[in-house]
This record gives sequence, structure tokens and C-alpha cells, in this order.
Amino acid sequence: MRKPLTIINRAFLDSKIMDMEDEILNEIRTFVYDGGWGYTLPFPFLFKKKEINRDAKLVVDLKITGDDADDFFIAFAEKFNVDISGFKIGDYFGNEEDFVSSLIKDLFRNKEKGIKSLNIGQLEKAVIVGRLDEDVINS
Repeated sequence: MRKPLTIINRAFLDSKIMDMEDEILNEIRTFVYDGGWGYTLPFPFLFKKKEINRDAKLVVDLKITGDDADDFFIAFAEKFNVDISGFKIGDYFGNEEDFVSSLIKDLFRNKEKGIKSLNIGQLEKAVIVGRLDEDVINS
């Protein structure tokens, strides 16, 4: 007969789940930095890492757009064994832009018609369940 979960056992289980999620977040963070994403150029030749947390948005915060988004998700799927066949990338990422256009559009990015937002926390969920699609993103 199975023993019921006690408050202590439940707290231990919850802490293990949180540890696993933190580990996944750290792996995603490392993946983003190692891939060359998540950096900014405040001045020429002075690279600065952007802070990556669960709320960091791929387009607005990490500046992943256009062809870079394609490359990002191909590498992401391979690295974390995530099925992206149900992911509609065009709903989340616009075309490749030049630097000046991207600065101007950053002011209005989330207000652009048809562009949805995607963040690191949603990618973390995708790693946990093994797929990235609207159900995972919206859960």
C-alpha cells in the first residue's frame, strides 16, 4: 500500500521540481549565450550580456528576428529535443531588419498587428513537455 504524501514529502517534491526547472532555465540561458544571442552592443566592440530570465522576450529583449529566429529554433529543437513542427514561427517573428529600423520598431513592437510575444519561460515549458506549439505557449 502506498503511503500518502505528507506536507514534508510534498515540500521535498516541490523543491525537486523547482530545482529541475532552474536547471532547464540555466541550460537555456547557456544555449542563448553560446549561440551568440542575448548580447547587445552599447558601443562598438563592447559586448554586454543581456539578463535572461523567464520573462525575457525573444524579439524585444534578445533581438532575435528574421533569419536569426529560424536559426535559433532549429538549434533549440536539436539541443533540447523539442518538436517544433506545430510552431508557427511567422506569428512570432517578423522579417530581418536593419539596425535603425529595429530601433524605431522597438518602440511599438508589441503593438504591431499580428506579432505575438514569446518568452524564455515558454521555451522552458517546451523543453519540459518536448514540443513547442500554441497549446504549450498558452498553458
